[in-house]
Amino acid sequence: MDGAMLKRLEPLSNLAILFTCVLVCGFVLRDRWFPRASPVATLAAASNSSAQGRTPTPTPPQPLEDLGPSVTMVPLDSAQTSERVATMEGGAILSEQLEAVVRGRLLSARAQEYNIKRVALDQAIDKILLEREAEKRRLSIEDLARVEISSKVDAVPTSEIDAAYRTAGPRFANVPVEQARQIIGNELTQSRLTARRKVFVRELRDRAGLRVLMEPVRVDVDPGGGASRGPAGAPITIIEFSDFQCPFCARSQATLRQLEEKYPNKIRIVFRHFPLPIHKDAPVAAEAADCAADQGRFWQMHDLLFASKSFTTSDLSRMAKEAGANVETFTSCLTSGKHATDWRRHQKDGERYGVGSTPTFFVNGRSLVGAQPIETFMDVIDEELARADNAPRKKA
Repeated sequence: MDGAMLKRLEPLSNLAILFTCVLVCGFVLRDRWFPRASPVATLAAASNSSAQGRTPTPTPPQPLEDLGPSVTMVPLDSAQTSERVATMEGGAILSEQLEAVVRGRLLSARAQEYNIKRVALDQAIDKILLEREAEKRRLSIEDLARVEISSKVDAVPTSEIDAAYRTAGPRFANVPVEQARQIIGNELTQSRLTARRKVFVRELRDRAGLRVLMEPVRVDVDPGGGASRGPAGAPITIIEFSDFQCPFCARSQATLRQLEEKYPNKIRIVFRHFPLPIHKDAPVAAEAADCAADQGRFWQMHDLLFASKSFTTSDLSRMAKEAGANVETFTSCLTSGKHATDWRRHQKDGERYGVGSTPTFFVNGRSLVGAQPIETFMDVIDEELARADNAPRKKA
C-alpha cells in the first residue's frame, strides 16, 4: 500500500481508535456504577439451593418504605437505660422490640450455628474413636476401615441397579445405559458403605460411653391446628412446614412414611402450610386440603395433591372424590374461601419460627431444612429418644 493511500486512511484509523476507547470506557463505567452478579456466582447460588433439597422463598424488590421493620418508639422515661438500643427526639427503641422483629432470622441463624458446631464435634469424636480403635488393634485407619466397613458391605445386586435405573426418570436420558448403570451401582455402594460406617462408629460411641452435652437449639413451635397423625403423646413430634407444589416437599413424604414404619407409635407428624410466592397454585391447594380435612379426609387429599401437577378446579374436585369426600360440600367450601386465612396464619407463624424455604421440619423443636435423607432424621430421632429415656422420672 503506497504512502498516499495510508495518508487518506489515517483519519479513519484515528476515528476507529477513538470509538474503541469510548466503548471500552463505557463498559468499565457501567460495571463500576451498575455491578452485576457474575454468571458463575448466580449458577453457584442456584446449585446450592437445589443441593440442599429445598425450595427457597424469593425476595422480591421492595419499595423504600417497605425496607425496614415497624417499631413504635416508647417514651424515654418508660424504660431502663439498659433496655434501650437507640434514643432520639421523641422516644427510644428497646431491645425487646428489636428482638421481636428479627426473631425468625435469629432462630434460623442460631440453628445454623449449632449445626455447624455439631458437625465439627461429631467429626472430632469419630476421628478420636477410630484412631483409638485402630491403635488398639495395631492397624492403620485404612486397614480398620477395610476390616470393619468394606468387608462387611455386600455387592449391590444387579436387580437393585436395574430397578433404580428404571425409576431414575430423565436423569440418565442422555447417558449410555452401561455408564448410567455404573453410576447407579457406585452410588448404591457408597450409600451402603456410609450406612455401615455409621453403624460401626455408633458401636464405638456406645462402648466409649459417649455423652454429647452440647444442647441443640430448639424452637417452641405451636402445632397451630395443623392436621396430624400418630399418637398425641408420642415422644417425637415432627412439625412440617410444606407447599403442595414444592418438589422437595413431595420427595420428603416417602421419608416420613419410612420413619413411621421404623419407629411405630413413637412419632406424631403435624402438617402446616407454607405456600411459596413462586408457586401460584399452592394457596388453593392448601385450601383444598383443609376443605377435605373438614370431612376427615385430609391425609388422603394430601397424598393426591403431592402426586398431582395440575390444580384446576376440576382437578381438585376429582381429587376430593378420590379422597372420599363429598364433592358438593368440598366445592362449596373451596369457592367460599373459608380456609384462606388458615394458610396465611400458618405462613406467618412459620416466618416467626425462621422458616424461609420448604420443606422445613421441626423434630421436637430441632429444625431440619430440605429433603434430608432418612439417616439425618434418624440421627436426631435416636438422640431425642435417648434423651427421653435418660430424663429423670417423675415420682408417682
